[in-house]
Amino acid sequence: IGATGPAGSAGLDGATGAIGATGPAGSAGLDGATGPAGSNGLNGATGAIGATGPAGSNGLNGATGAIGATGPVGPAGLNGATGSTGATGSAGSTGPAGAANITGTTDYVAKFTGTNTGGNSTIRDNGTAVSINTTPNVDYRLYVYDQQLTADGDGQASIYGYRTRDSQNSGISYATTGGNSAVRGYNYWGDLYTFGVIGTSYNDYTRTGGVMGAQTSGTYWGSLGYKNSASSTYGVYGSSGYASGAGLLPSAEAIGIGGGFFGNMIGSTSQGEVIGQINSGELFAQYNSGNVYTYGQNIELVKTEGAVTPVYAVTSTEAIVYSKGSIQLVNGTAHVSFDNEYAMLLGDSPIVTATPNGECNGLYIASTDESGFVVKELMNGSSNATISWIAVGNRVDNNPVDRAIEMVTASDFERNLQQVLYSDGNIEGSAKAIWWDGTTIRFDELPTHLSTVERSEK
Repeated sequence: IGATGPAGSAGLDGATGAIGATGPAGSAGLDGATGPAGSNGLNGATGAIGATGPAGSNGLNGATGAIGATGPVGPAGLNGATGSTGATGSAGSTGPAGAANITGTTDYVAKFTGTNTGGNSTIRDNGTAVSINTTPNVDYRLYVYDQQLTADGDGQASIYGYRTRDSQNSGISYATTGGNSAVRGYNYWGDLYTFGVIGTSYNDYTRTGGVMGAQTSGTYWGSLGYKNSASSTYGVYGSSGYASGAGLLPSAEAIGIGGGFFGNMIGSTSQGEVIGQINSGELFAQYNSGNVYTYGQNIELVKTEGAVTPVYAVTSTEAIVYSKGSIQLVNGTAHVSFDNEYAMLLGDSPIVTATPNGECNGLYIASTDESGFVVKELMNGSSNATISWIAVGNRVDNNPVDRAIEMVTASDFERNLQQVLYSDGNIEGSAKAIWWDGTTIRFDELPTHLSTVERSEK
């Protein structure tokens, strides 16, 4: 540090006054004003810093004491009650859309075209309808278009439903929810010209139809709206004849029924503008269980050598049976015994007529019963002429059928029946109802309780 600079000069002293008598001490006078400070002198130059002495050596570290044993963990305290959830804050603004690595066309359902890429599928959805391989159509909620290739072989389909199960899973009825199926159509409202399933075809060729149902191998099958190999068209066509010829009775075991119809009142009806029905069978063409009523004639066609001759059935207002034969008189008498088949059909003794075929005195029926008759020559004749005879008797089942006859012989029965057989293919009119009221056949409007459909809630 430099030397202290010189002190500034002292101010001048004031003049000394005369000494007066010493009076009592007066009060202290006021301090005089301090004189101005003198200016500071200049600082001297700073001296150089001396060199640092060497550092002393570090002392030795003391030894580390041993760690004491860990004390036992105290019991966990009880969890405190969960506080109430605070209010959810407002959602932040949506961030910008991220970039996608796929391209496609509006309304097309996307599909993976690669592991990390996508594109159009064959399915389209315009928000109103869905389609596959074509443009959506408002008339069809699902529209499938299939341009089949002949090269792909047989068995192709636009829609294929395949059903299987892990064990036998039988349905319980023919109702909508009672049966199991591979494909099902459910038409909740049965409006005019509406159906649960519709199958249509132009039927350009033969052996084709609108709908087919069949056993897997085609052993038996049936079709709706069918065109056969001769181009004849059928509303319903069924076949259980498979790979067998026609014209001969089968030589092996056989089963199968071409068509079956069951009804509470009428089993089936058939009407044609020209021919109503044709039946053919090698064993027999038709078997009826019950009385048969025909509005017209029964005509049989008997095939003879080189010709077919129509013959007419003998008709009667009663149910009767006939038998005939010839016998020779022996000394003017003959006893005729009916065969068992004829005798069993007789309800009572028949009426017998005998005619001689040779010279005699005339004949009369001496006795007759359900087993036969005795004929004798008049005037105790003893000729041996041959006679012909015919017996006519009431059938054993000639029970009254008045109720049925009264119905079918009513003056308007045939006309009403023709209106029942009306073809709905003619949409300019309607068929007439037929129903059984428990006593008779009716052709008027169906009662409401028979025609109203009970339906569950949709």
